[in-house]
Amino acid sequence: MERTLAILLFTGLACGGSSGGLNPAFAKTWVGTSTATITGLQPFTSAGQLTVAVNGDTAHVTGVCPPDGAGAIDAKGSGNSASWSGSMACPPIPQTGVNCSITPTFTAATMTLSADGHTLNASGTGTVTGCNLNTTFTLAFQGT
Repeated sequence: MERTLAILLFTGLACGGSSGGLNPAFAKTWVGTSTATITGLQPFTSAGQLTVAVNGDTAHVTGVCPPDGAGAIDAKGSGNSASWSGSMACPPIPQTGVNCSITPTFTAATMTLSADGHTLNASGTGTVTGCNLNTTFTLAFQGT
């Protein structure tokens, strides 16, 4: 029994299991909702979209920055998940009713594709400055 298990395990490792690339089903424009949570403030939910192009183990994601979809990242991964870390500052976002703007800077992001390939969940984290803020944020997206 142990020998059979060892042979199966070795065979799986030798064959590599999967190709190592991202699931091609990532590649499309995903439309859904985004929820921004800034430490100390009420969460804000709005319509959003992300566009993903896949090349091997890289997902080129555009439409990252709220509210106008500026900004892009290149996440790396395999199968149904990818991640990114670095620093990407978004354009300043004017705040309604006050004379200031906030600037989010992403430092990490992850995205996962549902097993059936029909739902994308993405999350980005980072810092936000401006309007007397210097704190962290999370931006969560779910789209189909």
